Amino acid sequence: MLEEKFAFLIEHTPLAIIEWNPAFRVVGWNPAAEKMFGYAAQEIYLQHASIIVPEPYRPHVDAVMTALLNQRGGNYSLNENVTKVGQIITCEWVNTPLIGRNNQPVGIYSIVQDVTKRHQAEQALQASESQLLKKSLALEEALRDLQQAQLHLVQNEKMLALGNLVAGVAHEINNPLGFLRGNLQPITDYVQDVLDLLDLYDEI
Repeated sequence: MLEEKFAFLIEHTPLAIIEWNPAFRVVGWNPAAEKMFGYAAQEIYLQHASIIVPEPYRPHVDAVMTALLNQRGGNYSLNENVTKVGQIITCEWVNTPLIGRNNQPVGIYSIVQDVTKRHQAEQALQASESQLLKKSLALEEALRDLQQAQLHLVQNEKMLALGNLVAGVAHEINNPLGFLRGNLQPITDYVQDVLDLLDLYDEI
């Protein structure tokens, strides 16, 4: 009964469930795996794991799988995979080695989820955040330039106001000086007349 329930779950789960033998060849492939990777169970049976791995990463498959067989407990990875038609998809993998009665690995169980759309959305969000950061930095720089220009303008206005003040003070100083300069001769003549009168008074 328990085996029947387990078989039912494997057949009907939306997650791809793959069983590999110790040579990393497919011995179990559920309907979700068929849908995800495009291979029917009968055509991928005993195919090597590298069949769903993009060409540049295939040399690493054996090393990764061997390391997995030698550990206890599962591991998680996010990988690029390739479908039957050559489409690159991004998948989350949870791999667990199967341990036999003699405590030796007899295979690997993998649970796989296609997260391509989510991964693309995350990349788009990161790109958008990067663009926003660049724009924010550009705006901060523009604001600093504007503040610098404003400071320069204020300093110019202060210098202009100071120049006007100095000109006004000079004008106010020039007015009495001009008055004195213009009336110096008459005052001199007046003082001379007074001195002459005093001399005349002394003679009398």
